[in-house]
Amino acid sequence: MSETVGAKPPSRRWRWLLGVSLALNLMFIGLVAGAVLRGGGPHGGGKHAAELRGFGAPYLRELPRAERRALFRALRTGGHLPDRAARRAAYDTMVTALRTQPFEPTQAETILRQYAGALGRAQEAAQAEWLRQVSQMSEADRAAYADRLEERMQRRPRKDR
Repeated sequence: MSETVGAKPPSRRWRWLLGVSLALNLMFIGLVAGAVLRGGGPHGGGKHAAELRGFGAPYLRELPRAERRALFRALRTGGHLPDRAARRAAYDTMVTALRTQPFEPTQAETILRQYAGALGRAQEAAQAEWLRQVSQMSEADRAAYADRLEERMQRRPRKDR
């Protein structure tokens, strides 16, 4: 009998860790979604919104400004991104789930899956719009775009990011 008096049961500890993990995932998803929804994309709209980071960011950064702005406009006006009220309601739902005692990881997981689904649909729409725009470029414009993309990928990453 090596049990320590007053030690928390492992299930409680795991619930707490899962809750923290879910909160961090939610924060990340919120940051990405907020960057897309708030600023119209990297360098778009003159709002200096946070840059989208990750696999697709160079493809967006190197699009000509007009095409990049059109892509984000199509996402916003095409119903592919939730409006401010829907985003707020989703955040409120998660806050309520995080405060529920006892914490129900399945409830938070359901909310995260809904976020992931919305982000996946937005990504699919963005990819389709990107492909449409690239397909409409002239051969010279597409070659210039490929050159800019290649140059971007050969640059060393900036340390201040």
